[in-house]
Amino acid sequence: MDIGERVRQRARVQRPDVTQAELAAEVSMTPDALSRSLSGARHFSAVELARLASALETSMHWLVTGEDDPHRVLVAARHTYDSVLQRHDAVDWVVDREGITSLTNAYVQVFDDELGDPLTLLPSSPLAAREALVAAFGPGFVRRFAEAVESAFLIDVVRVPDISRAYSLSVAGHRVIAVAPTANWFFQNWSIAHELAHFAAGQLTDLVGVAAESPRAERSANAFAAELLMPAAEVRAIDWATVDAAAVAERIWQWGVSTDALRNRLANLAIIPADPIRELLLLKTQKVLRLYRGHTADPEIDEVSERMERASTRRFPTSLLRAHTDAVAAGAIGAGTLGWMLDVDPLDLEAQLAPTFAPPDLNRLAQELGLDGRGPE
Repeated sequence: MDIGERVRQRARVQRPDVTQAELAAEVSMTPDALSRSLSGARHFSAVELARLASALETSMHWLVTGEDDPHRVLVAARHTYDSVLQRHDAVDWVVDREGITSLTNAYVQVFDDELGDPLTLLPSSPLAAREALVAAFGPGFVRRFAEAVESAFLIDVVRVPDISRAYSLSVAGHRVIAVAPTANWFFQNWSIAHELAHFAAGQLTDLVGVAAESPRAERSANAFAAELLMPAAEVRAIDWATVDAAAVAERIWQWGVSTDALRNRLANLAIIPADPIRELLLLKTQKVLRLYRGHTADPEIDEVSERMERASTRRFPTSLLRAHTDAVAAGAIGAGTLGWMLDVDPLDLEAQLAPTFAPPDLNRLAQELGLDGRGPE
């Protein structure tokens, strides 16, 4: 089977209602050019193959070779939930394409190893995940959730400003959870826990299938996140009829969740709190914490603001930054991607990291060229 036959086959499966002329227009080809390329009378250009791969939800590697790309990117993305329509909205891949492409390129540029055994370090359940996180970072693991996930499961956690939602990725031998920087650290925590669930369930698919809607997988991932962050046993151990607002605020802080998340958790567990607590959970998370947990033992420390600031900054794992720094210093790659990760001017990095060479030995060079009257040795 040649490229043209694979394009026709994929079009019949993925786009059965699209005519050949419509497909040609979609990939910026004339109908005649597409027809001749499909018949083998004309070669596809690389750009045309890339556009066809996107339109037909496959990879250029498969179109050219008929085989799965050994270096393909696998991904799952957190779908947004429409509470009015009560459904998970499909991912608009176009919005996040640039950010995810930049991130995957950052890994591909410096890593090329295959994944090892992908299941040995992944949790089998929310309880197993929580036990591993506590073992790695103690019971307060949620305060440094990104670092705890990296330590417990060898999953990189990055904060990328160029994406609109959370993603879990398998790229260049690394598992990666990508989230957007936000002051709402509790939303970020939930997203990380949600994406960890996709890894645990093996729900990553080819990058080109990222827009597929999977309500069952989303519900399962949300249930995993809820049990990981707010274990049912701990929630039920609280007397919600008598607990006071300060104690609830402290629980929100310790669990690292939002008032919305806790309100939903109580509803799912069929727990009805006292009226004052029900009203409290209708407030914004940051307001509840400012009202009831706005002070610490040290008046110089504002823990709420510190957590907001940390979650708002871009973040990349040390291993990735070190690999890029070493590659730039060795002259193997430019500093553009490293500059993007650090949010600094790549020219400044190249000036600091570019390899230095010893000045040439002119006498030795002259001797080698026979210009010193003695001829080369």
